[in-house]
Amino acid sequence: KVNDKMGNPIEIATVVVWHVADTAKALFDVDDYQSYVAMQAETALRHVASVYAYDHLEDESDAAGAITLRANVEEVSEALRRELAMRLAPAGVEVDDARLTHLAYSPEIAQAMLRRQQAEAVIAARKKIVGCRLHSRHGRQGNGRRRHHRAGRRAQGADGQQPHGRPVR
Repeated sequence: KVNDKMGNPIEIATVVVWHVADTAKALFDVDDYQSYVAMQAETALRHVASVYAYDHLEDESDAAGAITLRANVEEVSEALRRELAMRLAPAGVEVDDARLTHLAYSPEIAQAMLRRQQAEAVIAARKKIVGCRLHSRHGRQGNGRRRHHRAGRRAQGADGQQPHGRPVR
């Protein structure tokens, strides 16, 4: 478990593909290069997870362009690969690939986050409905009710003329 950028506890796992590029460094610069790789992989994963939020939040103003763990797996995996390459270079190890294999909220907050996501979806739907209603009212006047023209004849005199002297159509 590790906390994301927002402090939410998450479960995250990775797979790292690597090879020894410099055997002298791998044997002499670190005690046990396999343990060193495992330790650095965990440390890099924890660091990368803490840099990004798990998911976008509705109330964030910059949420549209922000990279998140859930929505941008490729970008996060690339950031993890770069960090691992930097950490493992002193041991003569090169990283071929690094990918996130598991990402979820921790069980203790998973239900609360699900309810939050559902509430945010309802709010977004309501905003959309209200926006559609406001947009459709642009052709209306006054209090939003349409004014209808009455079709019918006006009062007319016995000679077929309106009281002010014009003939009725």
